[in-house]
Amino acid sequence: MKKNKSFLGIAILAFTMIITSCATTVTVSYMKPAKFNLSDYKNLAVATTEVKNAPIFTSSRIYIDYDNHRDSIRSGYDRLIPNEIADYYTSNVYSSLQNSGLFTLISPAKTDLMIKNLRYGISDSSKLYDMGADAIFTSEIEYLDYDEYPVYGDYIVIKNPDYDDDSSLSQYIQSDKRRVTIWQEAQMKISYSIIDLKDGSILASNSYTQTVKNSEDLNFYTTSLSADWMFEDIADTFIEKTKTDLFPHTVYTSLELMDNKPKNSLANEAMKLVKNNQLLQAETLFEQAWNEDKHLPSGYNAALLIEAMGDRTNAMYLMKEIYNETGSVDAMTAYSRMKSFDTSSSAAAQQIED
Repeated sequence: MKKNKSFLGIAILAFTMIITSCATTVTVSYMKPAKFNLSDYKNLAVATTEVKNAPIFTSSRIYIDYDNHRDSIRSGYDRLIPNEIADYYTSNVYSSLQNSGLFTLISPAKTDLMIKNLRYGISDSSKLYDMGADAIFTSEIEYLDYDEYPVYGDYIVIKNPDYDDDSSLSQYIQSDKRRVTIWQEAQMKISYSIIDLKDGSILASNSYTQTVKNSEDLNFYTTSLSADWMFEDIADTFIEKTKTDLFPHTVYTSLELMDNKPKNSLANEAMKLVKNNQLLQAETLFEQAWNEDKHLPSGYNAALLIEAMGDRTNAMYLMKEIYNETGSVDAMTAYSRMKSFDTSSSAAAQQIED
C-alpha cells in the first residue's frame, strides 16, 4: 500500500509539471528607447575600426605528433583576421546606422581622409564639421587573441590487414594513430565612442569582451581550420549591443494568461480560441464573462489580449477597472507593468520624432 501511495504521488507530480509547462501565453511588444539619446546629433561621420593589439603568429600550421610520425594542418588563424574583423564591424555598424533611418552618415572612406590618426583623436574636426557632421563614430579592437592546440585521445582501432590470410589473428588491431581534437579559443575586446565634433565630449561609448571556444575532431579529410567565424560571432554580438545603445527598438515578451479558476464556461471557450490564435474572438468572450460574472481570470485575460492586439491604452483602462473591482494583486502588478511599457514606448517615440 505504501508503494502504491508513492507511485500515485509521483504520477500527480508529473501531471502537475505537464499542466504547468502548458500554460497559455500571449506575446506583447513595446518600444524601448536608446540607451544614449542622440536626438541632437543626427549627422554622423563613421570612421573605420582601428586594430590596437593583435597577436603575430610565427607558424601557420598545427603539428600533430603521433608515435612514429608527424602530421600537420593549416592553422585557423592568419595575420589578415584582425583587419578583416575590423572591416566586418565597420561595414555592419555603418549599414545598421544607415538602415535605422535615424542618421545622415559620412562614409568611412570619406571620414578616414579627414583624420590623420584615429588612435590619438581627431586632428582636424573642422573639415568633418564643414561636411555636415555633428559627431564622429569611432571604434577600436582593443585586444584580440587566439589559441589552438591538439588534444590526444584513444588510439584508433583498424581492421587487421593479415586477418583475411590468417583468421586465428585478431580481426581488429590498434593503429599508431590516435583520435585528435583541436581546441580553439578566440578572445576579443572591441569598443566604440561617439564624439561631439564641437567640444570633443563623449556622447556615447561602450566596450565588449567575449571568449568563444570550439573543438574540431580531426578526420582523414581535415586539412585546415577556420577561426574567422569565431571573431565574427563576437563582433555580431557587439553590433547588436551597439544597436540597442543607439536605436529605439521593439522588445517582445510572453505573458501567461490567468488560469480559468473558478471555472467559467465562456472562459473555457475563450482559452481554446487563444490556442488557435483567434485573439479577437477570445477577447470578446473573456470580456463578456467579466461583464456578466465579474470573473477575475476572464477580465485579466481580456486586458492582456487587448494589449497583445496593440491597444495598451484600453488594456490599462480595463486592468485598472479589474483591480478596483477585485483588489487583485495580479491585476495591480499587470497594470504597473503596462504603465511602465507605455512610458518606455513614449520615450522611444519621442527619440524618433526628435
